[in-house]
Amino acid sequence: MGGGVVGTELAAEIITAFPEKSVTIIDSNKELLMRSPPKVRKYAKEFMTKHNVTMILGEKIADEEQKKFKTNTGREIKVETAFLCTGITPNSDFLMEISPEWLDERQYILVNDFLQVKGQKNIFSAGDVNAIREEKTAQSAEKQAEIVVKNILRMERGKELIKYIHNEKPMVISLGKDDGILVYKNFVLRGIIPGFLKRVIEWKTMKQYR
Repeated sequence: MGGGVVGTELAAEIITAFPEKSVTIIDSNKELLMRSPPKVRKYAKEFMTKHNVTMILGEKIADEEQKKFKTNTGREIKVETAFLCTGITPNSDFLMEISPEWLDERQYILVNDFLQVKGQKNIFSAGDVNAIREEKTAQSAEKQAEIVVKNILRMERGKELIKYIHNEKPMVISLGKDDGILVYKNFVLRGIIPGFLKRVIEWKTMKQYR
């Protein structure tokens, strides 16, 4: 469930590795990858159509039973396995009792330009849980963590803190092993080259954690 980046990539991985499987994407938006440029949405839809992926768009799950889902329109879908890919829910529940004023209306942690928690000099927040309006990606979280570390060290040395500046970053969306989409601002590249780039990125990332 979910037609964002994670749901689209997962569906593509499954259908290219196991073409005999029946794959369905359900999303409340009218198109896949709704926050992406039109060319990206079009290419992703064409890919899914070519690989016989069922797309139920403009509907959302309203009820769930054992191996059966029902959408808000009354459509019933029987499943073998379901994956929830409908976005990030911040893990900030513990703050509701301690300091609810630190949270915005979506329960993300409010931070200033230096990634300090609202009203707190010595507490920082980085990654998916803070309220900065940007795609919640690993590279963004790593950049924020880098700024937090530098600012803690600068505080200890009495130096001026560094602002976190959001810069739009290139994003590669994989569509199975040999296909993909590279997006950077209004530039879109589709096909085997982005697919290869995504494999290189994944290899490099996994190597860092060994």
